Amino acid sequence: MAASRSIIGESSSILRSCLRQAGGKPSRQFSRSLATEASEPSTESTPSQRTGSRSNSTVGTYFLLSRLPTVLPSLTPFESSVYAYNAKLERAISQSFPRDLYFKKGSAAETQFLEDEKERQAFMKGELKITDDATLSPSVPLTSAQNQTSTSRKTQADETNDVRSLQRSLESTLFLVVKGGKAGEQWTLPHSVLKTEGSESLHAAAHSSVTDLLGEDMDIWMVTNYPVGIVEKHLNAQGKGYVMRGHVLAGNAAPTTKGVDYAWLTKDELQGRLHESVWKDVEGLLSA
Repeated sequence: MAASRSIIGESSSILRSCLRQAGGKPSRQFSRSLATEASEPSTESTPSQRTGSRSNSTVGTYFLLSRLPTVLPSLTPFESSVYAYNAKLERAISQSFPRDLYFKKGSAAETQFLEDEKERQAFMKGELKITDDATLSPSVPLTSAQNQTSTSRKTQADETNDVRSLQRSLESTLFLVVKGGKAGEQWTLPHSVLKTEGSESLHAAAHSSVTDLLGEDMDIWMVTNYPVGIVEKHLNAQGKGYVMRGHVLAGNAAPTTKGVDYAWLTKDELQGRLHESVWKDVEGLLSA
């Protein structure tokens, strides 16, 4: 402090001598500013002082890892009614087929066409329904479309309620929750605390919160390197938790630590597992 005052004093004396040689006098405002600088100590804080006030706060992350739906959702009764109405309306206003132009009157081809048209009309009116046990005549070969069978939307994992399997609830989005080990004894989203401020990114910390507990057998795609939401109170960090978003593209979890458990849950199932404070902050980020 004494050295800084001596430097300021020498600078002011040099400036006064220069002004006297130039035939002028220092202004009152300039003299007052020099006196103020010499009398008031410097208040600028050092880097250690600036970081000392934030040493008690840490940054945490929550990882919202999801599996997107793998099949199209089933139609609701309202949607089915709309599609059926549009099909009937399109058929009613369409131009009638000129069968006289294509079939000779009284021919076998015309008779077959009329029978097929009668079945189509009955099907549109709901009088004729095609069941799963409907069979064709042996003389009629199966086309590629008729030979195909649809896969059931209910899988074995749905029947056994295997919440660890990704092959369940194919129409819904599944979210990963964990418990045990570093995650704690309560079901929660994968979370972590940044090791050192500035040395680890948020998306890297979120990714490691899954791989540290469940291995690296999952192919994870990070949606963005920036947070998509904030949890006001982190479970481990002394501050807020930044929510990162990612999708699992292939593979499944394989716990690397004894006592770690995980589950893939839908939005409705997730509400009963997460802590109320965490659920309140992430509910708006969840898709059905």
